[in-house]
Amino acid sequence: MLFTISKHAEQRLQQRGFKLSYINLILKYGKIEYKPGNCFEYKIFKKDIEYIIQKSKQIIQDLDKCYKKAILVDQTHKTIITMYNFYPKKG
Repeated sequence: MLFTISKHAEQRLQQRGFKLSYINLILKYGKIEYKPGNCFEYKIFKKDIEYIIQKSKQIIQDLDKCYKKAILVDQTHKTIITMYNFYPKKG
């Protein structure tokens, strides 16, 4: 979901030491709570951060194990045909 940043929010971004990456993380992973005026508040709690970190560690471990592995896909039928180990050519 894309948002534009108001002038007020731009000021607060600088004053409160926020980075755009913080905004993206909070919008992606934050809990949503309805607020008056057709607004929603996004916020992240410690338990959410711990969960995200744990999931991220697992993704890193899995990514490391994906090295030299390939999957052959039939795009027309959206079917995985096979998977195999490959060995990159040197040079």
